[in-house]
Amino acid sequence: MWCSDQRVRLAGLVFCLLVFAFGSTHASAQEIADNGADELASYKLEQISVTAQKKEENLQDVPESISVISAQDLEDAHVSDTTELYQVVPNFFSASTGNRAFSSSLFKMRGMGNLYEGDSAVSIYIDDMPVLDSHFFSFPLDNVERIEVLRGPQGSLYGMNTEAGVINIVTKQPGNDLAGTAGVEYGSYDRYKSNISASGPLVKDQLFAGISLLAEAASGDFDNKFSGNDLNGWRTFMGGANLRWIASERMEIRFGVTADHNDDGQWLWAVKDRNAYNSIWKTGLDKYDVSIDDEGFARNQSDKESLRVKYSTPWGAITSITSRMARTDDVGGDLDCTSLDYMSFTQAQETQQYSQEVRVNSPDDETKFSWVAGLFFAKKDSDYEQIFDFGKDYFMSYDQITNATYEDETYAVFGQSTYRLIGGKLGLTAGLRYEHDTRYIQRKRVYSLGGMTMALNNSLLGRMASQYSGEYALDTSFDSLLPRFALDYRVNPALMIYFSAALGYKAGGFSSISNDPDKSSYDPEYAWTYEVGIKSTLLQERMMLNLSCFYTKVDDYQDRIVVDNIVTMKNAAKATIYGGEAEVRYKPLSGLDLIASLGLLHAEYDDYRDMSSGVAVSFDGNAIALTPDMQYHLAAQYRFESGLYFRADVTGVGELYFTRENADRLSQGAYEIVKAKVGYETELMDLYVFVDNLLDEYYFTQLNNISGYMVPGVHEAGFVGAPRIFGVIGKIRF
Repeated sequence: MWCSDQRVRLAGLVFCLLVFAFGSTHASAQEIADNGADELASYKLEQISVTAQKKEENLQDVPESISVISAQDLEDAHVSDTTELYQVVPNFFSASTGNRAFSSSLFKMRGMGNLYEGDSAVSIYIDDMPVLDSHFFSFPLDNVERIEVLRGPQGSLYGMNTEAGVINIVTKQPGNDLAGTAGVEYGSYDRYKSNISASGPLVKDQLFAGISLLAEAASGDFDNKFSGNDLNGWRTFMGGANLRWIASERMEIRFGVTADHNDDGQWLWAVKDRNAYNSIWKTGLDKYDVSIDDEGFARNQSDKESLRVKYSTPWGAITSITSRMARTDDVGGDLDCTSLDYMSFTQAQETQQYSQEVRVNSPDDETKFSWVAGLFFAKKDSDYEQIFDFGKDYFMSYDQITNATYEDETYAVFGQSTYRLIGGKLGLTAGLRYEHDTRYIQRKRVYSLGGMTMALNNSLLGRMASQYSGEYALDTSFDSLLPRFALDYRVNPALMIYFSAALGYKAGGFSSISNDPDKSSYDPEYAWTYEVGIKSTLLQERMMLNLSCFYTKVDDYQDRIVVDNIVTMKNAAKATIYGGEAEVRYKPLSGLDLIASLGLLHAEYDDYRDMSSGVAVSFDGNAIALTPDMQYHLAAQYRFESGLYFRADVTGVGELYFTRENADRLSQGAYEIVKAKVGYETELMDLYVFVDNLLDEYYFTQLNNISGYMVPGVHEAGFVGAPRIFGVIGKIRF
């Protein structure tokens, strides 16, 4: 539950914001009256276009709960990575590892998301290109035009793994205007970032090109007491280019390519109970300290290519999107959180994905009956090797080696249409998607003792660890129908109410962790969501207020549970989730923006019986792991005519549990992240000073029970958020 102190603080912040807003309303009304109607234009909010329904629409006309973050919004809020989007999006939570090179970041939307294996309930699309592997989810937000966060099931148009929602990233496209920017940022812990982008015409009105480059580095915010080194640093290099060709009045072709390389060092587990740790190991650990013998490594490189062809006709537009992604990962490091040669691991993984979508849309000027229909195909192949090294300080020194190959394919046909009645005021929407998914796994585990490799039951070690071994190849397939229905009514041009019902789906598959082939598979997860909402534009288009409430029932909830002393993926329970979102953007004065959002969430397990201990344990009514009961964001910024700029942000995250048991020792209390930014802006140059996490809040983003490792003084350890960061930013436009 949200603690009383946090309620008081939140109430105080909201009260101050309301007083400020009402005071500003009176002042702005008087100013408009004094200056006349021409002044009104500088007070209006800009209209926001989205492509959430695979066609361009005004945000306020789409009967869905959607947050839109523009490129300027990202820059103003100092949000530079996908894992930081939770700071500005209600009911979206990212449990970051702080490491892009080995991303086990968990994305949760409305209580559903991804685990360390299996598919995700949240999908990311980049320019209509699906990101099929959650290891791709963490990346810099460079050269982005806007981000659309679609909450609720998106199965009819986007298919599998969108039962919680979609993050739709739209990148900047080149045009006739020759433009460029260059920026540099420097902050605490030697954090450095530089980026440059340029775009313009190669052939006026026909062929355009753009390019962007990004480099980031940091020395690290953790100290290793054992070696004296700084840890948790990173180096990132990223580049992208795109071409846009207007081949004719009817045909437009876009090609984009990006590549990146990350070298982040090992992700670090911080020990929660430092007093217990220090009493045994005598290391004097502080908040951002570790004491480990294996400092590890984490490196990856990836590339993405996409080709988009659109051909327009009088009866509609045909669009083809072809894409490819590839990524290699190499990671290794300490697992026992001590300087002992006790437990460590290495993992290497290669992933490739291909996708093809062809769709047909109704003409853009069709207002009474609009529709979209299409075909979709995707293929993902992944190979990995994971080695757990039990060192000389363990009970028995040996390596556990697991190799696995995954092959996934998806085929789908989809369609959605909207029919408008009563002079366009009433809209009826229906959509349906048929999807066929296939899954294949080939898996083997062996042990190495003193350089000698032994398979299952060929040695004493094999017999002792028989429950940890196995070799098999399995395949399966799933068929799903994913409907969506929506009803919207436009009371007037500034007010719409809507209701929707949709079925979401997260694919089933196989767990490489399980050793018994009969226990390695798990079925799809399904969720029906019912939503009502209001979208409104108020006060002469100076305020946007959007509200939504939802209710979700989840069947065959996928969770990582213990089977034969092994943690593996299974369908464990049902779940009930309900809550709501509110988003406000208000422009009371020219140059002044007030921004607020609130997400409330109740997510609990139903019919959950755990038999891992041999005795049935019920988790009915427990909160779903990694689901904060409240999130809010408040921001105020002022751009003065003189060029001065001020902004302050507060992001609040409610109490959450990291495991299904809801144990206090594996929980995180409510916390707030405060940001501040001041600067000076001109037509050609901007200069800012900023501070992130002003109050130096210390909080865990993920927390694990590692008492089973039997390391004295080490019971819970996990990833923590970044400490307070001071920095400066410079930017020029040319």
